[in-house]
Amino acid sequence: MLFRSLIGMRAGLWWYPPTGAPSLVQSGSVYSIATLVDAAVVLGADSAGHPWLGTVSSTQPGITLAALPSDVASLQVTGGEVAVNDIGAAVAFAGPSSAIAFASFER
Repeated sequence: MLFRSLIGMRAGLWWYPPTGAPSLVQSGSVYSIATLVDAAVVLGADSAGHPWLGTVSSTQPGITLAALPSDVASLQVTGGEVAVNDIGAAVAFAGPSSAIAFASFER
């Protein structure tokens, strides 16, 4: 069995394959990674502090970003957490303004 790793840090979300060089999946700060059976949901923010939320496959590098509501997408955040189940994700954004949102995604 080959293992792959996602590493989140202030320099972005990185994909580490079992062989070869790591690659940047998404730039910006990563605050939380929640795993599913065959994927992960990742919460981060761009360099301006605006949040992004996406899903990453366990078998291929790349991210599918969710469309956040405009009032959430315009927040400036400094942290947050994401928790997932089979039907979606509950997301808490922390910063000068805070918000809790629910995001659904296809499974």
